[in-house]
Amino acid sequence: MTAQDIRKEQEQVLAHAAERPSELFGLLDCIFEHTNENSGEAEAKILDEIKRWLRDMGKTIAGKKVQLQKLKEQLLSAPTLTPVEAYYAMNSGGSGEGERVQSSHISDPTAKAAIGALDYIIRTWRDDYKKLLKKYGTLASDIHLLEMAADYVGGEQGMIVRQIYVAGVFWKDAVGLNGEPLSWQVVRKMERQAQAEMAEFILKYWKTQKEEHEEDMQDGTEKVI
Repeated sequence: MTAQDIRKEQEQVLAHAAERPSELFGLLDCIFEHTNENSGEAEAKILDEIKRWLRDMGKTIAGKKVQLQKLKEQLLSAPTLTPVEAYYAMNSGGSGEGERVQSSHISDPTAKAAIGALDYIIRTWRDDYKKLLKKYGTLASDIHLLEMAADYVGGEQGMIVRQIYVAGVFWKDAVGLNGEPLSWQVVRKMERQAQAEMAEFILKYWKTQKEEHEEDMQDGTEKVI
């Protein structure tokens, strides 16, 4: 397997991790299950929670994107050494000096030591990798949901939130439809208005995902029967 093939597989793992539902949806499910849904109380509480999530994400989105990129770099740096490379990496002391040994002349004991060295690297990395991958997936799914909601908003308000949430533009640098500079107060007002639409989108999206999940569960039950 070439380095390019390994990189491609790593990218696929990250893409799969990012497909997990946002943890916000788990919280919304919990609110729904513990509230009297017939009174309309559940939907009101859920909408309030979505708005709170949007406010928090809006304040921290720039930092979260930086964090996501750092996590991606860490995950893509997972060990990909061959057994022979692992053996010499662990026993050379990193000096790069000494006689260069041809892999064709490696004895069985050395090969076994090399395999053991690689196994050690993988085992020590594995637990950290799993934790990083889960953290990456959670963060990526939240950012993706925020960007989907921002794309839903139209007009100048939509353009403002897409600048801030998707393109990573600072509030002070956001511009209007004709490229004109906008005051901080105007940007904040448009953002709050846009967040109301974004909350409605997320509410509808959550309901759709919930219905699809329930249908899948029913189909699964029917298949078992």
